[in-house]
This record gives sequence, structure tokens and C-alpha cells, in this order.
Amino acid sequence: MSPTAAVAATKTRTERLFAALELPEHAVSDLAEVVSDLNIARRGPSSRPSAAARRPSQPSRVVRSANWHLTLAFIGDVPVERVGHAAEVLGEAARSCEPLRLSVSGGGRFGRGRYSVVYAGLDGDVARLVQLVHRIRAGLTAAELPVDQKQYRPHVTLARPGDRVTNQQAAEDLLTLRRYHGPAWTADELVLYRSDFGTRPGEAPNYTPVSNLPLRTP
Repeated sequence: MSPTAAVAATKTRTERLFAALELPEHAVSDLAEVVSDLNIARRGPSSRPSAAARRPSQPSRVVRSANWHLTLAFIGDVPVERVGHAAEVLGEAARSCEPLRLSVSGGGRFGRGRYSVVYAGLDGDVARLVQLVHRIRAGLTAAELPVDQKQYRPHVTLARPGDRVTNQQAAEDLLTLRRYHGPAWTADELVLYRSDFGTRPGEAPNYTPVSNLPLRTP
């Protein structure tokens, strides 16, 4: 075996993981109807009277609705043999939390210009959700597993429009999202997902459930 092959053989295999709550079908369909009418979702020039003053639309990297979820913790690359340990940590945290009553509500934008992200917010048992996130992070840290420690802001990522929309278009979209209040649902399990990047540049990632972990029965 060549030195290069030997190095490749000994390289640790990893899986890119995150923990999230799924959005139920009725919440996804209701939100999708609103998002489809936003400027960030349009693929061609607007038909509104002010279109001449607007920049021609380009694809704005809208997240497909099948990938919408509420991230609880981004774990990152974990050795394959430790994926089960991550699931155990999440399961213990899940058993400490009763089901959560939630709804997608409001929205906003992270960042500016080409790095901007448009998101929908959350309403309901948000305080208890944040407590669950802290338990997950503490458990992963204690187990010597990676976890993103940035300030947690519960949200559903809708698009990464960059500079593909004008400031006026962005402002219109944000106003629509801030007025939005979707149907409520009860979240009774969290999910450990594996994230696989697309094979082609710009292709959306695939999210595959690894473990479904029920919250504590009241």
C-alpha cells in the first residue's frame, strides 16, 4: 500500500450531524403559500407597476420546503463510531422536556448584502425550547462531542438571497413575514439528522433522519 493510500485508509470517517424539530405538514404548507409570493421566491421580472425600477430577479437560493426544520443544535462532523453517543445525549435531553406547543410566527433577516439569510420566527413554548437547547449543548459538551455554541435564536431558514433582491424588495418581504402567524402544532420528538452535501455546485443538501427521540410523556 502506498503512503497516500495508507493515510486515506486511516482517516476517520465522520458524519455531519444536527438536532432539530420537524415542522408538520400543515405548518409547512401554510408557510409555503406565503413564501411563494415573496420577492425572494420569484424567478422572473416582477409584473408590478414598479418593475421597471427593479433589478431583474435571479434565483435567490430559497430553501426547498422539504428541508424546512427548526434547528436545536448544530453538532458538526462526528466520527461514525460516536454517532450513537450523540443520539444517547439527545435522547436524555428529550426525556427531560415535555411536548412543546409551537407555531411559526414573524420573521426577519440575518446579515446584510450577499451573506443575508431570510428566516421565519417562532411563537409558543419558546422559553422551554431554549432550555432544551441548553441541555442538549451541555450534554454534548460533557460527552466531548462538538456543538455550535453561538447564541441560539429559534428560526426556520427560508432563503439566502444574497444581493439578488433590491433593498425595497427585501423590505417588502420582511414586512410580510413579520405579519405572519402560522398554525400551531405540538412537537413531541426531536430528530438527529445527517446532512449530506449535494454532488453538484449549488445543489441543496440532503437531510437524513438518524434517530427519532421522543420528548417526555406528560
